[in-house]
Amino acid sequence: MDPLNSSSIPIMRSPIDMMQNGPNSDNLAAGAVQTHPIDRMQKAHAMNANASLDIDAIRRLYGSALAMRLTTERKLASNVGGRLPGMDANPDSQLMLDTLTGNDLN
Repeated sequence: MDPLNSSSIPIMRSPIDMMQNGPNSDNLAAGAVQTHPIDRMQKAHAMNANASLDIDAIRRLYGSALAMRLTTERKLASNVGGRLPGMDANPDSQLMLDTLTGNDLN
């Protein structure tokens, strides 16, 4: 019997991220509950790495100033690279763009 694949007693292999999972996420009942359809849609949308901004929707809801600002921030972040101008940066790093798009959490 392999102790790593045993299903008798669950063993915590890594600490639980309370900020993302919540305080009661480590019990078996919480793991058995199905997620809400909206939750699944949001996670599927977040998994799309090339999810672009819906500029037209932002312009209609919040005005053209925010739409232009978000577009400009993304364009500048993709041109600058990983760090602020003047600092050494790994050319493959897209740290600023990842921070703006929320991909730095993955």
